[in-house]
Amino acid sequence: MSVLQGVTSQNEYKNDYQVKKRSEDKQVNFRISQEEYVRLKQMADDAGMSVSGFVKNKALGIKTRHPKIAKQEALKIASELRKIGVNLNQVAKPPKFFWRGF
Repeated sequence: MSVLQGVTSQNEYKNDYQVKKRSEDKQVNFRISQEEYVRLKQMADDAGMSVSGFVKNKALGIKTRHPKIAKQEALKIASELRKIGVNLNQVAKPPKFFWRGF
């Protein structure tokens, strides 16, 4: 009896994981020129998507909504809102000496 009986090899585990991870079981490949790829890449970046996701949505007729603001600007706004929230919590929370009684 082998000591490794019942142990799944790393490759078997990886293959099982990859199969379970993807719900799509078909793959479509096509070739485009460098200029076409650059244009698709720019359009996908503008939409905040990957090139493959962008092409898939376009091929299926799904409309892509472009973000109103750039990703970097959205991250900056989120950071500022987080800081405001922290400050608001500090102001709203009464200091400990207030509850001790004078």
